[in-house]
Amino acid sequence: MHGPVPIRSITRLGPLAITLLFIGIGASGPAISSEKSHFAALQGEWALDSSGDGKAHFGFTVHRGKGHENWGFTIPLRQVEGLDASVLRGGSARVSFRLHRDAGTLECEGRVARGHGDGLFELVLDPTFAEALQKLGVGAPTAEQQTQMAMCDVDLDLVHELRAQGVRSLDAKTLMILGLHGVNRRYAELGYRPGDTGVLLAARDHGVDPEFIRGLADNGYSGLPLEDLIRLRDHGVGPEFIRGMASAGFKGLTPQRLIEARDHGVDPEFIRELRAAGYAHLTLGELLRARDHGVDGEVARRARAKAGRAVPLDQVVAWKDRGEVD
Repeated sequence: MHGPVPIRSITRLGPLAITLLFIGIGASGPAISSEKSHFAALQGEWALDSSGDGKAHFGFTVHRGKGHENWGFTIPLRQVEGLDASVLRGGSARVSFRLHRDAGTLECEGRVARGHGDGLFELVLDPTFAEALQKLGVGAPTAEQQTQMAMCDVDLDLVHELRAQGVRSLDAKTLMILGLHGVNRRYAELGYRPGDTGVLLAARDHGVDPEFIRGLADNGYSGLPLEDLIRLRDHGVGPEFIRGMASAGFKGLTPQRLIEARDHGVDPEFIRELRAAGYAHLTLGELLRARDHGVDGEVARRARAKAGRAVPLDQVVAWKDRGEVD
């Protein structure tokens, strides 16, 4: 019998967590089997961690000299050819499976046990992908570019979607860069018609992903320009903050007012504290002023205790500025 599978610690890598070394794609690495006769564009190690919900997180690592290159993604197990979920959940077992992408196929061998596994992989490029890109006017990618596209799952549907969204200037290098930054068909088909890839890259690099966009739309902020989405994301205004402000009575604020509130520290908790201290009907402007002057729920309670009665906010601010309620 075989012993326990040696499981490496898997670093969960997002599309942007890629160490780009771009050292010769054909660098030597561990071979999967001496029986393989095809040319492997890339060789390295894989590891997986199954979440038990029909999906698994895959991590791929290629060592190059003193450095390494990583890719990671989570996909449904049904997209993996030859890897049965029941085998993955069971005891130690040897596995051989494939991940098919338009640009190439990841052929993997190794061992799995109790939802985890690791082993070796080879990437075999698909020559028809380069031919298809040429026909679409993108041009033929280099082996390096196609390798990165395969690892990032850049597919032909992305090219079609970008064309539909008005992106006309598109070459193999740009397509590879889009993939490395996590721009895929699911991202492109959100319908923003950016006209060029620069805006898409900027949005993706700032953390504007499909989940963020849909979360805003679900809370009444749909169809915002990408520039507004980027600003909201950069300032920490997301679906949760918007829901909290709406529940506190501030529904339908403009993106700029949401950003102001977030930047000044006026959040649902701050509003609740002031209301509990007797200030239940403050406008957003008054809340901003209170926050800017350091008036929170505790200061408001001290002001009430000092006066023995409810005190107008302007008076509390004045006392706070003079240090009389510290």
